[in-house]
Amino acid sequence: MNLAVITLIVEVFGVAAIITSLLYLAIQIRQSNRATQSATASEISARFVTWMEKFSSMENLKFIMTDEKKALEELTVPDLVEIFAAIQITFKMIEEMHYQYSKGYIDEELWIGWRAWFGNVKSYNINEVFFAAKRSNYSPAFAKFWNELPNSKGDNLVTLAVSCKKSDQ
Repeated sequence: MNLAVITLIVEVFGVAAIITSLLYLAIQIRQSNRATQSATASEISARFVTWMEKFSSMENLKFIMTDEKKALEELTVPDLVEIFAAIQITFKMIEEMHYQYSKGYIDEELWIGWRAWFGNVKSYNINEVFFAAKRSNYSPAFAKFWNELPNSKGDNLVTLAVSCKKSDQ
């Protein structure tokens, strides 16, 4: 066997080793991306549960969701500050979720459900008023998303509660 044949065999094995390494790397990257998506989805769900626990116990928030006009007339300035802080937290949470989605960390199937929930959030007039006043606090991409988001008026928690109450009677 001459030197040229040996060199050719070594080169073929070298190319095969490089191709195998690249395939292995591609598989590892794909698995890492899936793990990141899963971790992001879990983190967002955990944050949402914490958010729901906190805000479902806020009496003033319940008041403003069920009778917004009356609540705005009767609530004190400190009460409204508490509500606006809750709304700010909500918008920042939604903005973060939108960012994660835009970067590919939230899968389309999950995003469909979250997007529907965002439409429910948008259905409360106070959220629209707040967002219009504080638009500069958010990224342009999120502001565009929010403006284009359909309002799910008639499909929010108050509508559901009233509907359940009527069916009990």
